[in-house]
Amino acid sequence: MTLSVDGKGKAQVTYMKAGGTEQKEVTLPWSAEVKAEFVSSLVAQSQSGKSGDITCRITEGDEVVAESTSSGKYSVVTCSG
Repeated sequence: MTLSVDGKGKAQVTYMKAGGTEQKEVTLPWSAEVKAEFVSSLVAQSQSGKSGDITCRITEGDEVVAESTSSGKYSVVTCSG
């Protein structure tokens, strides 16, 4: 399963994986491969004070399991799969 966040600047990303919850600040765009049975959600918050879109996406192979987009300063976006 692939988790990804698209946008510009930096974001705070939180997701579940085999060892527990992972939380980190990342530079966008960002993606990570994780074991499917351990992913329940992906949450990203834009750290940019500028307006713009931030999109989270959970994919399994070529199938999009979840996708969501938010706009504006310090936007928060959540995907559940």
